[in-house]
Amino acid sequence: MIFIAIPVFNRIEFTCECLESIRSQVYKEWTVVVCDDGSKDNTTEIIASSFPEVIILKGNGNLWWTGGTNECVKFILERATVNDYIFTLNNDTVLLPETLNNLIKFGSLHPNSIVACGNYFINARSRLESTAFIKRFKSPFSEHHRPLY
Repeated sequence: MIFIAIPVFNRIEFTCECLESIRSQVYKEWTVVVCDDGSKDNTTEIIASSFPEVIILKGNGNLWWTGGTNECVKFILERATVNDYIFTLNNDTVLLPETLNNLIKFGSLHPNSIVACGNYFINARSRLESTAFIKRFKSPFSEHHRPLY
């Protein structure tokens, strides 16, 4: 399973295009968790009606991008297993149909790793953004794992 964490604040048109690109993925074992941090454009209501499969968390308007992402990740970590992945994503990006499939393949070849990929911005198609794809693993600071540096 890939859990996809998306913080949002307004810009529902971008969010809908992002969520449609997730629906179009070849790889279908995913769950989207959105943290709406106080949007004023009916984001929560539109997502709930147009994308009922999406889990929506509510922020207080002071989370910003990092706090919204953290709320999603906390929610996901309470439910994920060691074989699941967490994929953080901005709401103004669109995934190509093979994106999740390619990330699963790459992650399987490189266990215990953090993988990043690039996404094109919806509003600036020539601009790329990196994003994290994380497989759960033991902390590198645990007694069984030592930093490589």
